[in-house]
Amino acid sequence: PQVHFEKRTKSEIAPGFEIEISEADDPSINGKYRVQADGTLKLPYNVKVSAAGLTVTQLEQQLGNRYKKVLRAPSMKASVVNRDYFVTVRGLVRRPGQVL
Repeated sequence: PQVHFEKRTKSEIAPGFEIEISEADDPSINGKYRVQADGTLKLPYNVKVSAAGLTVTQLEQQLGNRYKKVLRAPSMKASVVNRDYFVTVRGLVRRPGQVL
């Protein structure tokens, strides 16, 4: 079997990570969100952000830019609360595919 890992710095967000997001002016945005296998975060107000490869600071900036259309002065805070990774299982196994 061949094992392949993508190299990332410790501070980069990766698929599978759980991110906690808070916004003081709109509590409906507050919560924990999982970075999908494709690297995106799906958030309230139909906002989708490419998070994989970003640092938390860069993600906060992206979130602020995306939510400017919905909020007057977004003040987004983000933190990584769980560093799980997606793993692809292949070969003669009962259920091949991506698992968390």
